Amino acid sequence: MQPERIVITSDLLRVTAEKTSRKGFATNTNFFAAMLTPQISAASRLPVTILEWDDTSPFDGKAVYDAFGLDANAANWAKIFAADATDALCVLFLTHVENSLV
Repeated sequence: MQPERIVITSDLLRVTAEKTSRKGFATNTNFFAAMLTPQISAASRLPVTILEWDDTSPFDGKAVYDAFGLDANAANWAKIFAADATDALCVLFLTHVENSLV
């Protein structure tokens, strides 16, 4: 498969105790994207996008936690960190990463 775009992301499902903790992760992702996008675009000739779970993103990280029957918190992030992917979980990510190099 030839990727159609490059997706930059970070700790996509990681949460901390702070209600606004996702903003810190989004800031990190945006920083790395700003730093790397020109080189990635030049080398790949592909569009570069960001995948983040924040107030402006269509990605629904809470739905991933819901699929596990868990609340979105730091302890449960550790539980799902290396969990096996199911078809139901893959569907939650597919529209965001299909035909992409992540």
